[in-house]
Amino acid sequence: RDFCLSRGLGDVYKRQLQCFPNNSVDFHYIVFASTIAHINRSRSLSERYNCISLGLALWGLFFISKDRDYLGSIAFCLSINYKQMNLYFAPAFFSYLLGKCFYLEKSWKDSLLKVLILGIVVILTFVACWFPFLHDLDLTLQVLRRVFPVYRGLYEDKVANFWCTIEPLIKFKNIFPLEKLVLICTLSTLVALIPTCVSAFLRPNIKNFVLTLSNSALAFFLFSLQVHEKTILLPLIPFSFLIFWYPTTCLWISIVATFSMYPLLYKDGLVIGYIGLLTLYGFCL
Repeated sequence: RDFCLSRGLGDVYKRQLQCFPNNSVDFHYIVFASTIAHINRSRSLSERYNCISLGLALWGLFFISKDRDYLGSIAFCLSINYKQMNLYFAPAFFSYLLGKCFYLEKSWKDSLLKVLILGIVVILTFVACWFPFLHDLDLTLQVLRRVFPVYRGLYEDKVANFWCTIEPLIKFKNIFPLEKLVLICTLSTLVALIPTCVSAFLRPNIKNFVLTLSNSALAFFLFSLQVHEKTILLPLIPFSFLIFWYPTTCLWISIVATFSMYPLLYKDGLVIGYIGLLTLYGFCL
């Protein structure tokens, strides 16, 4: 089950190393991939296969970085349908691909044609994934309720996001009903991610794309509704690819983000592996 994630990480790193052949990041990648694979182990069977959806999202990034946008769109749509948490990346993929269509194509006709084809590819991929449920409206709604469990509340356990941090001072869960909390979280997330999405649209290059992936996922992690500790993996993975531009910053972000999951790792009995891998990773500093 780790093959999809490991292969996705490897493909993207190989792509980046073509641009930075003298950068010794191969050791960083090996340790980081080991850390991600270790964190993805859990006593809950449903949580053990997050690596598949993350790997599919990374394949999407890899294909798009090689200008194979249709294959990248298919891979990313599959990742969303495998695990809905990859919607954290959706604004980044949408903004970057839309920017490529309007700024990198030769004419406005080519731009509109590419937007149309991308739309068809996305729709067909979603239809193929949802086909078993579309024959029954009640079944479809039941699946959607399971995919978006807003009824569970603002956050879970000891997640290191904005709402959990501010809880000792302002108890939003006691002040606002669930419907208002959904609206507050949605607006807060949009305010946090719109600037980086605009940047990806106006300047569609690979560095901006990776930055937008990181910022978009981090905005959802900090401000969206019903966040789990493990969702820090989503901004953490694209942050690792920024190591080619900001090595020290990315290494520290990885260590701090992993530390934020200590309560979850303790609960799952992964503390020994956490200490060992984090110590080894510290040598990258």
